[in-house]
Amino acid sequence: MRLSQRIFSVVAFTIVVGFGWFLLPLAANAQE
Repeated sequence: MRLSQRIFSVVAFTIVVGFGWFLLPLAANAQE
């Protein structure tokens, strides 16, 4: 139970960080 919760947290965190890292350059380019 605990292990699956921890894995889910790590996966969700990685997806959020990766998504933000992917969108950041797009947002910077859109503003110029």
